Amino acid sequence: MSYKSTFDFLLIFLAILCSGSLYYTGYNDDLFLIVFFAVSIVAYIITGQFKLSKVFTYYAIFGSLYLLIHVFATDHVSHFNTYLGYMVRIFIFLLVYSFVGQKRFAGVYVQIMLTLAFLNMIVYVDHVFLLNLSESIADRLPQLRTWNNHPHDNFVVYFSPSFTTSTASLIKNPGIFWEGGAYQYFLNLALIFNIYARRKALLSFPNILLIATIISTFSTIGYIILGAVLASTPSIKSFSYKINLKTLLVVPLVIFLMFSSVIVDKFFNKQSQNYKSTSRRILDAQVELSIISSYPLMGIGLGNNEKWVEISQSMGGGRSSSNGILNYASKLGIFGLLVTLYPIFLVKMRSRESRLVVLCTILTSLSQNIILTPVFLLSIAVLEKREST
Repeated sequence: MSYKSTFDFLLIFLAILCSGSLYYTGYNDDLFLIVFFAVSIVAYIITGQFKLSKVFTYYAIFGSLYLLIHVFATDHVSHFNTYLGYMVRIFIFLLVYSFVGQKRFAGVYVQIMLTLAFLNMIVYVDHVFLLNLSESIADRLPQLRTWNNHPHDNFVVYFSPSFTTSTASLIKNPGIFWEGGAYQYFLNLALIFNIYARRKALLSFPNILLIATIISTFSTIGYIILGAVLASTPSIKSFSYKINLKTLLVVPLVIFLMFSSVIVDKFFNKQSQNYKSTSRRILDAQVELSIISSYPLMGIGLGNNEKWVEISQSMGGGRSSSNGILNYASKLGIFGLLVTLYPIFLVKMRSRESRLVVLCTILTSLSQNIILTPVFLLSIAVLEKREST
């Protein structure tokens, strides 16, 4: 394997880890970003590749410049490190996108996610449904904690929440992330790229593995996105019997997903824990909209969690928000949201792949904090380039 290929895999793997994995949140996230940035620079030096994307160079400069102006304009210098972290993420995105390239990204990303999904499912199935032989792994490794300080047992490729005894919570597969709702995002992206960018058959083993892993997350948003992906795939014919396999297999699976207890309880069963989760997310959105209406132009500032919690608790809310997009808008203001999320507005959505990736990104952002993570930016950026070629 050449240096270029090695760095391609290393950079995309780091992008996944730094997009919210428990390794990133449980250890030193600042150190992770510094290492990621350093590896990106080293990749350019060793391979001699120094060409940067012109479009996204402008984006990195103006996006970072806006963040720099915002921290002083809103008098939040005490939270400068938070702003600096976002600026570093933007420049890491520029370096990784320019180095790996649009054509290479999808293939490398899918291969990494397939490996993670395969190993994850082995441990997950054993831990939840079989003999739990993998328990010896967690016994030897320290627990890792989420952003909100919830401890998880460490099985290397699977994390099990140790702060709850709820059966419903314990059977959800979060992968290497904080919950299944986050894990499904990375899996659904891999499924979309594998079907459309890599032209792999829907019923190929890799796609079946990804579908099974998405189902194991028990994520409402994940099921909705998966249903959209399956419903959007072209009909597949059996060469021997000329039977429409989409009708026989895909349609029943979509119906199962849409009418599963994961979705039905989430929206209609008021006594279920899933419905309570929906109520909490609605309240989070109401809090964010209230802040945005009060501070529409500049927001309350990144890292200003004290102000956010004060407003949230005055409305009966919690200490953190589940709505990534609205939370980001409440912190940076509407204009800041438009400036720093500029890449998503470049996508013209002419293809099914583009529409599905944007759908996956927006729906997940409404329930998870994935805004401006490396994978968030990279998955959108490759669409802009692909649509223009």
